[in-house]
Amino acid sequence: MVDDKGRGLSYDLLLLDWLDAAGLAVALARVVGVPAGDVDVVVGDSGRESRAWGAAVLCDCEVLGAGDIALSVSVYVRGSVPNPLPEPQAAAALAAAARTVVFHSTGVGLNPAAYWAVTPDGLQTRASVEASGDEPLSFTVATAEAALPRLPNLRVVTSAW
Repeated sequence: MVDDKGRGLSYDLLLLDWLDAAGLAVALARVVGVPAGDVDVVVGDSGRESRAWGAAVLCDCEVLGAGDIALSVSVYVRGSVPNPLPEPQAAAALAAAARTVVFHSTGVGLNPAAYWAVTPDGLQTRASVEASGDEPLSFTVATAEAALPRLPNLRVVTSAW
């Protein structure tokens, strides 16, 4: 979300497939419209000491456990980046750029499992994503309103809510 003082915006996303730091930086650069060198990606706790704090885009990425979701990604886009996309459009652009399904919050505060799933070809559908609560943390896609690539056993429901 963009704050009212123009300080930037942030996205919290889940990615179905794993990307390395360089691949994620290239994909985020396409989404935000900056050079890949102006995107700083830190995976886990490694690399925080050499973080490029002046980068236009800062990304913290967590590799997840044995569930359906490979990566949890928190992205901060500085206010100096012109015309940043709102989270739903950024998620769709990242899905296309990274060629993976991207999940973003529906904004339904009372249901933390409520997500939108966006496929690389632009299909958007509601999905229920459940956290394991165990360490290492993992996420399972429980249901969706449409079939999603690479999840052949996914239970497709008429309405997840």
